[in-house]
Amino acid sequence: VVIAFPYRKNGQIVSCKYRGSNKKFWQ
Repeated sequence: VVIAFPYRKNGQIVSCKYRGSNKKFWQ
């Protein structure tokens, strides 16, 4: 199971680093 979470880059929130079938899990 790959745990993906939205991480902040240079103070900017970037979409989940990992995209998969669970794309629905992220807003």
